[in-house]
Formats: sequence, structure tokens, C-alpha cells
Amino acid sequence: MSTRLALAAAAAIAFASPAFAQDTTQTPPPAEQQRPLTAEEQAFQTNAQAFDAQMNDAITQIRAILADSATSGAQKTAAVDGVLANVTPGVNAFADQMQVFLTSQQAVVTDPAQRAQLDQALTEGPAAVRDIPNRIRTSVAQAIAQGEAQAAAGGAAAAPAPASGAVAGTIQQQ
Repeated sequence: MSTRLALAAAAAIAFASPAFAQDTTQTPPPAEQQRPLTAEEQAFQTNAQAFDAQMNDAITQIRAILADSATSGAQKTAAVDGVLANVTPGVNAFADQMQVFLTSQQAVVTDPAQRAQLDQALTEGPAAVRDIPNRIRTSVAQAIAQGEAQAAAGGAAAAPAPASGAVAGTIQQQ
């Protein structure tokens, strides 16, 4: 398995949750840069890109929901749950694709360091992907609570500009 593909898998896991947001971009070694992707790696990369786009769309929708000052916290939560209900099948499908891909790579990886990375990715990756909707729900609940606390404390004067809403800025977008 190429280092860049392992990093792509890690990035796919990391991007959707503020708790896991981190810079996972690294330059692969020169030999890895020149090796073309296998058909299986290309397919997984395509799936990862589609998943990334789906999650970015969901985050955009969620940020818009949170920015709507005309809705209550309960209405925001219900709307976010609707968005997550729509993306959860895609989340689970990508987690399954990741598991199949990483499992297939175990048969071809012989380097002990790469094998250790692969084993860790297989152990943690699919489960982390499946947990994305729960992490988003937690972040949204925290954002709503923070916005309600600011409003109760008279924080309207210190709130972000009206276009960004009271809680929309607390959901990170990658």
C-alpha cells in the first residue's frame, strides 16, 4: 500500500470531525511519488474523494442550519439529524469500502513499518468513519449549547456577524 493512500485514508477519517481535525498531508517518499496507483488504489482514492465531497456538502448544510437565527436549538438539532440520516448510509458504505481495501492490502504489504500502519488503520479507520455522525451530533450539541449560553448571558453584542450565526462558527470545515 502506498504511503499516500494510507494518508488519504487517514485524511478521510479526520476531516469530518473537529475533534479529529488535523493536518494529515505529508509528502510521500520520492519512490512513492513516481509509482503509479494500482487499479484498486485508484478505485479507493475515487471512493475517498466522493466521500469527502459528500461530507463537505453535509457540513455546509449543517453550518447553514446552525447559522439560522430564526430556529431554536431543538429545531436545529432535528434538522441536523435529518442531514445525518441522509449521509449515514454513505458513511457506512465508505467504512465498508475502507475495510475491504485495507484488508486486501494486508496480503501485499511486506514492510513491517507499513504493515504496522496498515494494521492500525484497519483497526481504527472503519470504526472512526462509522462514528462520524455521532461526533458531528456531539459537536452540534456543544455548538447549540454554547450559542444558547451566549444568548442567555446577553452575548448577542459579542456574537459573530449575522451572516455567520451565533453557533455556526463552532463547526469546523475542512
